[in-house]
Amino acid sequence: MAKKILIAPMDWGLGHTSRCIPLAQHYHSQGHHIFFAGNTLQQQLFTASCPFVTTLDLDGYRISYPQEGRHFMLKMAMQLPRLQQTITREQQWLRQQMQHHAFDVILSDNRYGLYHPAAQSILLTHQLHIQTGSRLGNRIIRHKTQQLINRFDACWVADDAHIQLAGILSDPISLNIPARYIGWLSQFQLKAYISPHPLQGQPYVLAVLSGPEPMRTQLEALLLKQMKALPGQQFIMTGGTLQQPGHVPANVRYIPLAGSQEMYTYLQHADMVISRSGYSTVMDVICMQRPALFIPTPGQTEQELIARTLQEKEWFSCSGQEHLDISAPPVLPYTAPAFRSEIPDL
Repeated sequence: MAKKILIAPMDWGLGHTSRCIPLAQHYHSQGHHIFFAGNTLQQQLFTASCPFVTTLDLDGYRISYPQEGRHFMLKMAMQLPRLQQTITREQQWLRQQMQHHAFDVILSDNRYGLYHPAAQSILLTHQLHIQTGSRLGNRIIRHKTQQLINRFDACWVADDAHIQLAGILSDPISLNIPARYIGWLSQFQLKAYISPHPLQGQPYVLAVLSGPEPMRTQLEALLLKQMKALPGQQFIMTGGTLQQPGHVPANVRYIPLAGSQEMYTYLQHADMVISRSGYSTVMDVICMQRPALFIPTPGQTEQELIARTLQEKEWFSCSGQEHLDISAPPVLPYTAPAFRSEIPDL
C-alpha cells in the first residue's frame, strides 16, 4: 500500500539534504508518495535529483558560525534558545501539515520537532554523542539528546555499526525506542554509469564548499587565492550557494550550486577532492572512491573529530585551515572501505 512519506532534513549546510536523496529515490521506486520540506536552497538541490517530490516550505534552524573558530562553542550556546524556539515552530508547522496531508511516515533528519502521534516518526542522525569540547558539556548534551530522540518512534543511525565512520559520534546510546544502524547514505549510491568528462579529459582538482556562513565564504576566498597562484592546475569549485564570487581565476570553473547529477560527474573524474570534513561529504567521497584532502571547520568539534578519525585510519589526508597549502597537499591514495548501506523498507 502506498504511503505518504515526509522527508525533512536540517538546514545546517546541505549535507543533511543531500543524504536524504537516496531515501526519497528508494521509497519512490516502491510506489510511495514523497513530500520534501525545507527552505528554497534545500528544495532546489533536492528536486534536481528527485523531481517527483511534493515540496513544502519549512524554515530552517539558520545556524550561524563565529568569525573565529575559538568562539565556536560560545556562539552555539548563545543560539540554543532560538534552536528551542525553532523546534516549537516545527511542531506547530507539522500539526498544520498533518491536517492537510495526513502523512503516514515522517523521516526527520536531525529536526527534533518533527514527530507526530498519528504518523510513524523516525529520527535520522549520526550524532548520538554530540561533542562540545568538555566532559561536562558532553554529559549535559547527551542527556538532552536522549530526551529529544525518545520523542520519536524509532532512530535510524546513518553509520555502519562495525566500522563507525563517525567515530564516537555514533557510539550506541541508551534509548527507550528502537535504534537501527542503516549504514552510510550518499546522494550517489543509486547511480552507476560513466558520465562525460567535464574538462574533456584534462586533469582537475574538485573543491566542494558548503556549510553555514561566514566559514563557507572564508574557505572559498582562501582556496580561490591559492588556486590563482597555480595557473598550471585546473580546478572545479562548487560553491554550495546561490551567489557568485566577485572574481574567479581563469583556471577555475565555478558552479554556485551543483545538483546531484553535476556533482556525480565532477566527483567521478576528479583527481582529488578538497572539502570540509562534513559527514555527508565524507560519505559521498567514499561512495565515489576519490582521494581527498579534508579541512575541518575551525572550532567545530564534530568535523575536527571526523577529520582526526579519517587521518588515524589513514583513509584520507586532513589539514587545518590555518595551515592549508593546496600547492603540495599530502594526499593519500584512496584506501577507505567499500560503501556500506542498507535502506530499510517501510
